[in-house]
Formats: sequence, C-alpha cells, structure tokens
Amino acid sequence: MLWNSVATGKLADKHGIHGFIEPDPVNGGARPYTSTSRKCKALWNTIGNGISAAIMIAAS
Repeated sequence: MLWNSVATGKLADKHGIHGFIEPDPVNGGARPYTSTSRKCKALWNTIGNGISAAIMIAAS
C-alpha cells in the first residue's frame, strides 16, 4: 500500500491498492497485487515517457 503511494505519488483511493491481496478472477481465490493492478501509472513510467519524447525531439 505504502509503496504504491510512493510509486504513484497518489493515495490509496486514487491508485486503488488497499491491501496486499486482491480477488483472482481466473481461479476464484486471492492473489497478490501487482503493478498492473494499479489504476494509475508509477511516476517513473510517466516521467520516462516525457524524457523519451524530449530525447526524440532533441535528436531530430
């Protein structure tokens, strides 16, 4: 929970991770949350997109 807040810069109500496990729709049990469970991107994913775009513009 805390690490997702650090990774996204958002609180749990925004990133959607409220514990350590989530329902597994395939097997009907429970599974650990993963990075794909978040409702928003991690900061390094959003910053990385901007850096990539800036590098491409600077290189052209």
